[in-house]
Amino acid sequence: MRPVQFSGSARAECHSTTAMPSRRRHRPTRKSTSPPATAVCRTRCWLSQAPAMCTDRSDHPRALRRQRGLTMIELVLFIVIVSVGVAGILGAMSVATTKGSDPVRRKQAIMIAEQLMEEVQGAGYTLCDPTDPGFDTATVDAAGVITGCVNGPETFGREGTITRPYDNVNDYVAAAGDALPGFDSGGVLANAAGKPLTAGYTATVRMVQESFGNPAVPNFGAIKITITVSYDQESFVLDGYRTRYAPNQR
Repeated sequence: MRPVQFSGSARAECHSTTAMPSRRRHRPTRKSTSPPATAVCRTRCWLSQAPAMCTDRSDHPRALRRQRGLTMIELVLFIVIVSVGVAGILGAMSVATTKGSDPVRRKQAIMIAEQLMEEVQGAGYTLCDPTDPGFDTATVDAAGVITGCVNGPETFGREGTITRPYDNVNDYVAAAGDALPGFDSGGVLANAAGKPLTAGYTATVRMVQESFGNPAVPNFGAIKITITVSYDQESFVLDGYRTRYAPNQR
């Protein structure tokens, strides 16, 4: 930018910081409200965009004296904040890209677990096996003691070579607490009719007696059912319950 040229009178006016003494006799006058000549000079110098012409820089405008740019600390903080933000965005994009199909796979796992749970809870839960001669007359007292079964009360584990759907809920496992693939047919996960389900999934079922706190449910009066469906190193767990509300119903 080319400096603005001042005339000799203007330059002299700007360089002068004190007023020449007047030869006239001092006369009392009213107090002047106009700004001092020095301030006017400085203002003219700065408005003319030629600050170099002003010799006194002690009271330059604050905005022009302020240092421009940023400090090293501010620069480091800026780099750190931007780096964290970029890393977070890239991480979210990576997860969304690599696991974009997970919701579909998980939804299928939930549907399989619900289907298998419905099958298990729909089975009977009786005092005796349905083939027992004393099935219709067997009873259970308040302590949970079962009487009247000729072949003994119903317990965990299936009898003989029965196939799905089983006649009793406890036929789906061999023993309490064991998680077994009770829904496989020929080593493949299948529905109650023996038809294979969606490939890539496996399922196990686990059962334990449930007392439901104090006072407890009579012995073997309720069962907690846990079905776990696994896929792609992930799993979905579904819990359900079955009570013996109809001990003599086929």
